[in-house]
Amino acid sequence: MELVEDVRIEGLRKSFGDLDVLRGVTFTLSAGGVYCLMAPSGSGKTTLFKVLLGLDAADAGVVTGIAPGQIAAMFQEERLCEALTPVENVLLVCPRGTRRARVRSLLSRILPEDSLDRPVSQLSGGMRRRVSLARAVAYPSRMLLLDEPFTGLDAVTKQRVIDFLLSERRGRTMLVSTHAEGDVALLGGEKIELDRVQG
Repeated sequence: MELVEDVRIEGLRKSFGDLDVLRGVTFTLSAGGVYCLMAPSGSGKTTLFKVLLGLDAADAGVVTGIAPGQIAAMFQEERLCEALTPVENVLLVCPRGTRRARVRSLLSRILPEDSLDRPVSQLSGGMRRRVSLARAVAYPSRMLLLDEPFTGLDAVTKQRVIDFLLSERRGRTMLVSTHAEGDVALLGGEKIELDRVQG
């Protein structure tokens, strides 16, 4: 069985010109924990996610306990393959040999059955976000990074998506960026305020 470690983020700094976006960000994510990252728009949440994923290099600081390839992510932009169906989009990240029926069953918990065979280009924004979430969940990983995953969902759909997420998390560490204080309780998580963990 793979040893799961705490993730330690220490002294992360990132600037764009004269703008200091990350100013010595330091915090620890306990292995298997659920965390909600709270901060105003434009304050560095997405930049932090990109650094953790290795998509952007920090100017200073270290991340220990996880490698970029061990993290699955959902960004605010869906980044889906427009001509493919929801099932095909999710299959792209699944291990070889994953059964189509398994992916279909997974998606049917958060999407209408009649949407599963249509190109994602024909789906509503809320449906597309759910495909993105399912794709992140399906990717074999030790950690989930979800950037405002519940945007645009009504209360009933949001609760269904949260139930899905918690049941499919399977012990993975999860960091969710959100503006909604209520999400902390809905996810049974711990709140991290980005302003309070800056150096």
